[in-house]
Amino acid sequence: MRHHQQRAGPVGGINSTGLLIIRAWTEAGSSEPLRVEVRIVDDVSAGFERSVTLARTNQVCATVKEWLDDIVGQESS
Repeated sequence: MRHHQQRAGPVGGINSTGLLIIRAWTEAGSSEPLRVEVRIVDDVSAGFERSVTLARTNQVCATVKEWLDDIVGQESS
């Protein structure tokens, strides 16, 4: 999964830009009250392409790490 946008830089180079939004809230009375929506887009002109709602911190961290690894992988290619 790739999470980046290609755009021309100031001198005509190509830059990778990713967008990830995290929205967190709690649900009272739940045994796991944390709720986190992660929204990811590859191309901001196309709108958000992926959205997941998670309930555990480690799931959120894994999603963010995967997104960052994809960006770094694009720079290495």
